[in-house]
Amino acid sequence: MKKYLILLLSAALALAACTPEVNPGNEVKEYAGSRASVELSTTDRLPAEGGTLIAKVHRSPEFTVSVPKTADWLSVSQADSTVTVNVKANSSAVARAAHLSIIDKELNISVTSFDVVQLGTEKEVVRKNFQISTQSLLAKADDTSASFTITSEV
Repeated sequence: MKKYLILLLSAALALAACTPEVNPGNEVKEYAGSRASVELSTTDRLPAEGGTLIAKVHRSPEFTVSVPKTADWLSVSQADSTVTVNVKANSSAVARAAHLSIIDKELNISVTSFDVVQLGTEKEVVRKNFQISTQSLLAKADDTSASFTITSEV
């Protein structure tokens, strides 16, 4: 009987240790389902010439949009649940990207995010395999030119 009493008392102490303390004056809030989702007008990379991306934010209370400081090529405006991202032209040959976050104003946390990717001006190079066959090709050390013919079936 003593064993059962000790076991029961141990279980009661363990359960008592798991209950949260209630501090008078401190309200505890739970935010079930506070995550949001974003529907983008396009998932394609934006052209180097620039453009506009529309993001519709679903299931979020009041929010702000966080844009990296390095993304000065973006301007963001917000009206209700719609975020408009205007993308300036990219004169660089290299593509660029920025990660934007939707911040819940009440919780001050990121509830969802999306990327804006813009192509550079460099055109995509299509590489084809080809073979060169030469009978002979001679060039002197001080001579920098030579001629040959390439035939292609492209």
